[in-house]
Amino acid sequence: MERVDEIKEELIAELEALRRRVAELERLEAERRRTEEKLRLIFDSIAEGITVTNLDGTIVELNEAMVGMQGYDNKQELIGRNILELIAEVDYLRAKENLKRALEAEYVKDLVGYIFLTKDGREFDVELSATVLRDATGEAIGFIFISEDVTERKRVEEQLLITDRLASIGELAAGITHELNNPLTSVIGFSQLLLGKDIPDDIREDIKVIYNEARRAAEVMQNLLIFARKHAPVKQLVNINSVIEKVLTVRAYEQRVENIQVITHLAPDLSETMADYFQLQQVFLNIVINAEHFMLEAHQRGTLTITTQWVGNTIRASFTDDGPGIAKENLGHLFDPFFTTREVGKGTGLGLSICHGIITEHGGRIYAESESGKGATFVVELPIPVEINSEGGSNE
Repeated sequence: MERVDEIKEELIAELEALRRRVAELERLEAERRRTEEKLRLIFDSIAEGITVTNLDGTIVELNEAMVGMQGYDNKQELIGRNILELIAEVDYLRAKENLKRALEAEYVKDLVGYIFLTKDGREFDVELSATVLRDATGEAIGFIFISEDVTERKRVEEQLLITDRLASIGELAAGITHELNNPLTSVIGFSQLLLGKDIPDDIREDIKVIYNEARRAAEVMQNLLIFARKHAPVKQLVNINSVIEKVLTVRAYEQRVENIQVITHLAPDLSETMADYFQLQQVFLNIVINAEHFMLEAHQRGTLTITTQWVGNTIRASFTDDGPGIAKENLGHLFDPFFTTREVGKGTGLGLSICHGIITEHGGRIYAESESGKGATFVVELPIPVEINSEGGSNE
């Protein structure tokens, strides 16, 4: 009987020890899960994209930043794919070669820049670093990639570079303009005098060319000065319908002889806005002349539709042509300084940049909408002064 009691006590002790071991294992498992979750949260909260792959580049894990950077909805859409599939074709072979280099070098910092592709095919710039991943025995089993989207940084750097160039151009333009104004004025003045005299027709045509080209040169120099130097606009209450009508009056002869039809839908009760009349005239004139040029280039005629409307607290003017349209890759650069799709010698690439500067300084915005082959629409939106807007309404 005593032996039975001893066995019972031993069993109870062993069961108690087992219970304690099970409890400890449960505690360790819970701790492991908490640590794992903490690491997961840290992993997913890192701003840079992190991708873990095996040796051939197949993705086995990645963080939320990388998923978002690539434009996907969840990790499962990317796990199992090769990281090289995310890189644009232009960089594919270089990236593949650099994978081999990374394996040999253990760690490669910023393997130059790559162009990556989002889920919908949009390109963006990435700087990538790679580290070889090894197991407990030291054998290489994969890679860890750190990715940073530098698209915005590159855009800012390019903008700063343009700004620096423009500052230099401003100084240069000021000096050149003062030097050229006197001889250009003489050429323009004397050619006008000659055109007023009784001269043979063939000589008259030659002098007209001299006169027009001198005027063009003077206009280019003036545009450089306007673009490079910031002039505060003289603002007053302006009705943009009257500005547009003035521009159309100025262009009426050219539009008639070039077979350009203009259709206007100008809102009769359009609100006024605070603006510099002559600067707005310059903006609208530039848009109209551009539309005429591309319509004539496309089919030697054209139809330009101009619409004004009161939309909420803004005035909107739309200029729609039936020209060749604007290529998708050019839409984002239309207002960049010195960007032009015209032939060399037929445009400086400053016109729309000047327009953008003027409208921005007026607190508005200017943009273009187009599909290649389907014409283009340039839209100018200007704010309505609060005191006027509170009394009016909306046409839309």
